[in-house]
Amino acid sequence: MVDSIYIISLQVTNSNDCDSTFSNTVTINASPMSGFTIDNLNPCPDDIITVTDTSNANPTITYLWTISPSAFIADPTAATTTITFPNNVSGIPIMYTITLYITDSITGYPDSSFQYVYVNTNPIAAFNIDSF
Repeated sequence: MVDSIYIISLQVTNSNDCDSTFSNTVTINASPMSGFTIDNLNPCPDDIITVTDTSNANPTITYLWTISPSAFIADPTAATTTITFPNNVSGIPIMYTITLYITDSITGYPDSSFQYVYVNTNPIAAFNIDSF
């Protein structure tokens, strides 16, 4: 992320051919770009995954992690946090959407990104005992 710096000048000339110039520097702050990594895209129920911010923004960022459907986020305002998923005995993987919202604390500019995680189903163990 690089800020853009411009020098803007105004030159005026009057009817007597006298002129004056004024210059000023303007800095345009770059917009933040949200991003993150996930250490396991196909966890089993009750697994704990780690999500880590990789955003491109000024050093001071505020974070907000969300997940849908609901799961436990250890610290939803940290740069790196863990997520624990509930038990899944549905027989099919459940898709979760993890979203990271960031705000650049210097410029106030926001951004967000999301990724999908598919939580697998736990097998259901069962057996019968036949009498002989």
